Amino acid sequence: MIATIQKPLFFWKKGESESVIHLSPAMNAAAAAAASSSSPMNYDYVKMMHIFKAGASVLKIPLYKHIANLAGNPRIVLPVPSFTVINRVSHAGNKLATQEFNILPVESSNFKLAMQQGIQTHETVHGVIAMKYGNKAVQVCDEGGFTLNIKEKECLELLKSAIDESEYTGSVFIGMDVAPYAFRNEDKTYDLKFKEDNNDVSQKISRDALKDLYTSFVKEYPIVLIEDRFDKDDLEPYAKLTEEVRDHVLIDGDVPLVSFLKRVPMAIESKSNTEICNCLMLKVSQMGSVTDCIKTVKMAKEHFWGVIACPGSGETEDTFIADLCVGLSMGQIKVGNPFSDPRLVIHLRLKKIEIELGSESLYAGWNFRHW
Repeated sequence: MIATIQKPLFFWKKGESESVIHLSPAMNAAAAAAASSSSPMNYDYVKMMHIFKAGASVLKIPLYKHIANLAGNPRIVLPVPSFTVINRVSHAGNKLATQEFNILPVESSNFKLAMQQGIQTHETVHGVIAMKYGNKAVQVCDEGGFTLNIKEKECLELLKSAIDESEYTGSVFIGMDVAPYAFRNEDKTYDLKFKEDNNDVSQKISRDALKDLYTSFVKEYPIVLIEDRFDKDDLEPYAKLTEEVRDHVLIDGDVPLVSFLKRVPMAIESKSNTEICNCLMLKVSQMGSVTDCIKTVKMAKEHFWGVIACPGSGETEDTFIADLCVGLSMGQIKVGNPFSDPRLVIHLRLKKIEIELGSESLYAGWNFRHW
C-alpha cells in the first residue's frame, strides 16, 4: 500500500510575521481556475479570498477579525444594508431613466433590526404598487427590484409613501443609483426620455439642469445616497453637486473611481478645491491584492469618505464580502434584493457575525458616512 502525502495549501516565509501567508502552487492553481470560471472576478481577488481564509484558519480566529487585525482596525462595525427596491429595465417604453432605487435602514440600533425594517419596507412597496397600479404592475426584474413604467419623481413619492406607511419615517432612507452613461449624449446633455417611444427630446437637459434636479430631489425626499449621477468622464458637475449636498448626502464615485482606481487619490487631493465625491463604492471583485484593498479603504476613511462594499457583477453564494466589510468597518454594504439566494446568504452571514460579537457588536447607523 502506497501512502498519499498531502501537500500543504499555504506556507510562511522565514522572517515574516505569522499573519503573512503565501498560497502553495496548488492553491494558486485553484484560485486561477476559480477566476476563469467566473469571468467578472479577477485572479487577484480570488487569490485574496483564499489568503484571508487560510490565515484565519491557521490563527483559529473569525475571518472578519483576521481582516481587521491585518488592517490595524481596532473597531469592528456591522454595516448599514442597502436594499434594491425599484429597477430600470432596458426595453423601450419604460419611462424610468434612473438605474435603481434603494432603501437604507440607517436609524436602527442593530443589524438584525435593520434587516427587519428593510424587509418590511420592501414588502410595503410591493403593496403600494399593487394598490396604486394593480397586481399586474408587480413585476420583479433579474436584479430583484420592482419594474415600473413611471418617472423619477413619482418613484420617489411611492417610496416615501411606503416608508411612511411602514412607520419608519426618520429610520429608513432612500438611495439612488442613476447610471446616466446610458442616456448621456455626445453634446454632454442628458436625455431623460431616452427609452420612450416617439421621444420628442423635450427632456434633453444640460448637466447643470440634471444637477439641479438631483438637488431638488434631496430637498424634497429622504435621500442619503446618490450613486453615478453623471457620466464617468463628466467630472465638473460631480464636484458642483458634492459641494451643494455633501452635508446631507453621500455622493458616491462608483464608476469613475471603480473603473479607474488611480482616480481615488486625485479625487481626495482635490479637497483643497472641491471634491468630486465623498464616498467610495468598493466593488471588491474588481480590486487587486490584499494590500490594494486595505490601502484604498484606509485612504478613503482617513479623508472622512464613506465606503460601500459591493460584490459587483458575477455574484455567487460566497460570503467573503460580508467578513471583508465588517473587518474593514466599511459602514455600508450593497448586495441588492434581500430575498434572492446569492444576496440572502450574505445578509445571513452578517446576522451571524452580529450574534458572534454579542455585546461587542456595533451597528454603523448614521456613522455609515465615515467610519
